[in-house]
Parts: sequence; structure tokens; C-alpha cells
Amino acid sequence: MKQFIKWTAFLVLPIFLVACIDLDQKITLIKDQLNYRAELRVDAKVAAFADKKQGGFCGDFGSQQKEGVVVDVQESASGGNIICVITAQGPIDKFKNFSTGEKNKSEMVRITELDGGRYRIDSVIDFQGNSKETMGMDGMLDAMLAGRNISWSVAAPKVLESNGKMADDGKSVTWTVPMSVAFKNPQKFYAVIQKDVSWVDSVIGFFKKIMDAIWGLFKKDAVSAASTPAAPAATPAEPRSVPAKADAPSTPAPVVADNNPFAPSFDCTKASTGQERLICSDRELSKLDVDMASAYAGARQKAADVNALKAEQRLWLRNSQKTCSDKDCLVAAYQSRIAELNN
Repeated sequence: MKQFIKWTAFLVLPIFLVACIDLDQKITLIKDQLNYRAELRVDAKVAAFADKKQGGFCGDFGSQQKEGVVVDVQESASGGNIICVITAQGPIDKFKNFSTGEKNKSEMVRITELDGGRYRIDSVIDFQGNSKETMGMDGMLDAMLAGRNISWSVAAPKVLESNGKMADDGKSVTWTVPMSVAFKNPQKFYAVIQKDVSWVDSVIGFFKKIMDAIWGLFKKDAVSAASTPAAPAATPAEPRSVPAKADAPSTPAPVVADNNPFAPSFDCTKASTGQERLICSDRELSKLDVDMASAYAGARQKAADVNALKAEQRLWLRNSQKTCSDKDCLVAAYQSRIAELNN
């Protein structure tokens, strides 16, 4: 990706008024096999100024090798362009923490394994290092990069969420930004996908959730017992709801259910969809909704473009309403969005 940024820096030179760069990336997940393909088209005049590595103009992209992943780089020329095609294929679990570029800076793709067979795809394009050199040259840049785009498409058994345009069936998403816009402002694309889970994995996952729930209750009870001070021997413990019998002081106090009220960030009396009613009826989902509202408020205070953040939040809400009809999906969607807002 550093090489890619270096190539693009030459766009500030006036002699490249007809320079053109396009970047198109695709990910397809079929069962547990992931195919990644990136096609970079660079005007040959720009390419002539870039540092050429061993293996040709595109050879630098072949440096990202990972065990279990087959990476291939092909270079060709057509219509005055140098074309680099980078492909990577292999089991998706081999792609965890796979990336091309520098984390939190410019990187064409980063794939991170989450839980429950979920994976997050991130792409960051940031040309801000060239902002001083291009100050006052917006008109020239628009002319140079007219019709050139950065684009993404992802197809998987299930796309859980994304800031791109999701298909109605929830199995694919696309995202396109003009290169002239990307050159002036950092651009980020992300998608959370779900791989196919076999019935064996489903059963294992089901029992794991049960065991996690039992373990969580055990730890909660243990912490509660450890933090409750013992009452003086001569003074009976004060009851929470039912007085202890005078003739049976050694009888343990009855366990009282946790009736602390809970509520999401919106008014549950106005809940109009099945998803909203599900959130209102579940303590964990209500808390996640409040946490996301807090993260969103924090992001608004730091946002350079509040309107863009607001549009992104509305898109997330529409996508989550379209794809999530159960608690597990909503929990995953909330957790991912909260992490995105906090970053």
C-alpha cells in the first residue's frame, strides 16, 4: 500500500493532467473458502515515475504471503494503463489478521476474525500526506481523476452489517467512491460477514453458549457472596423482602429475583417493530442500545463532519433492521458498531 500511495503522489505534477488510477476490490466467500481479488489500473506515465521492484511494476504486492493462503500477482498493459491483478485464495480461517498496508493508516484490505464464524473486512484509503502539496489544486485534481473510482464488492452467505449498499437478500454489499473524493478526504469501508456453519458447529456453539451462561451465573453468585459482609452473630440479617422466622434464625434468607428496571435509549411505549420490541424485552440488548447511544454521542463531539456521521448511523440502522431478526445477530451488530464509533 505504501507503494500505491507513492505512485499516487505523482498526481500533483501538472504534466499528468490526464493521469488515471482505479482500484477495484472483491471478496467472495463460498462455504469456508475465501477469494480476494484486487485490480489496480495506473496510467503508464504515472507508473514510469514509480520505483520498480524485482518482478516488475506490480511485484511489490506479492510480498504479502501467509501460510495456507495462495497469493498471486499478475501485471499487464492495456489502453495506456499498467494493470496489476492481485489474488489471494484459501480457507477463511487462514485469512485472520490478513492485511495489506499499515493498520489504522492506508491499507487496501484487513480481515479480522471475530467470534461465532464472523469476520470483519476493513479498507482504509488515506492520502492526507499529500494535502499540503495539493492545496488549492482541487480543480486540477478533479480533472485528472474524473471518472476514476475506488470500489468494493463483498459476497458471502450472510452480510451482517456494512457502511456500503447492501442487497435485499443480505448476501452481498457494494461500495464506490470517486477517486477525487478519496484523494481529498480519508475513506473507510467495512463489512461484517458470516460464514456457513455446519450443524456440528451449530450444536457445539449451542452448548458453548449454555456453558458460558452457567459459568457467568456461577461467577456472579461467587462475586456477590464474596462481597457481602457477614452479619454479626447476635444480630439477625435484615431481610430484603420476607422477614426471617423467629424460631428458625439459621434458615437462609430467600433468594430475591433481580428486578432492577432496564430500558434502551428510545421510548419502549412507542416501539413499532418486532426488533424494537425484542430490544425492549431484553436486558443485554437494552444495555447495548444505551452503550451505542453513548458511543454515538461521543463520536459526534469528535466528528469533523457531523452530517456524514449521521448518515452513516442511519444506514447502519436500516441495515440492521433489514438483516437482524434475532438476539444473536443484534448483539453482534451492536458490538461491531460500538467498536466502530469508539475508533
